[in-house]
Amino acid sequence: MSGQLCWLPNFSSNGKLALHLRLEPFHPWKPYTAFPGLCIPDYPIAGGSKGWATCQKLLSTGWTAIPTNRSRSSFDEPINSLMNGLSAQEVPPTSYNELIHQLPFLLDPESKN
Repeated sequence: MSGQLCWLPNFSSNGKLALHLRLEPFHPWKPYTAFPGLCIPDYPIAGGSKGWATCQKLLSTGWTAIPTNRSRSSFDEPINSLMNGLSAQEVPPTSYNELIHQLPFLLDPESKN
């Protein structure tokens, strides 16, 4: 099994980055600790990066590292590919935010925004 890994801030970390994983590009990012079967104990280094040991393990087994600044844009790609089936009169959204805005119309074309 392989997936993607990325260094992202945790909610309670004051901006410090921690390892996040996802098994498929269209899955949301989750902290590495949400995958007990994949993560290994952190190194006992004060102030060390959370997930570094797991990162090394996963990279050695074929996982793909996604740069932190691309972690959001890589989520948009699967959404855009899903929108390729829209009819020619509809303009597909180019981002996740546009998709959310258009979602009511996409679910019920008779509705008006």
